[in-house]
Amino acid sequence: MDQISERIAQLELANVDDLFIQSGLDLTRQDAMALYTTTETSRYRYVPHLAFSGNVTSGTSVFRYYAGAIVGDETNAYVGFDHSYTGLSGLSFYLRGEHYTHPDRDYFVRPE
Repeated sequence: MDQISERIAQLELANVDDLFIQSGLDLTRQDAMALYTTTETSRYRYVPHLAFSGNVTSGTSVFRYYAGAIVGDETNAYVGFDHSYTGLSGLSFYLRGEHYTHPDRDYFVRPE
């Protein structure tokens, strides 16, 4: 800012021909604050969730299985499994599968 001020101060307006000056005025009126209100209503209905799970573990692998049903207006049954293996040589893999009668991300259940 100081450099800009110095350059402006160096201008000699007496040596400038045809100098025009433009000025303007803008008046507006606007509320500084506005109030917005929203209301959200949610209804929940809890339904039974029946589940069965288990696992078989060895020194190098874990096999987990699970099955269940979410009993509501439309029952959503599921079965699934996952298997992880780590060999002595460092080889490892993970396999998972599951099936829902009515797949819907809102109702997915996976045992931890």
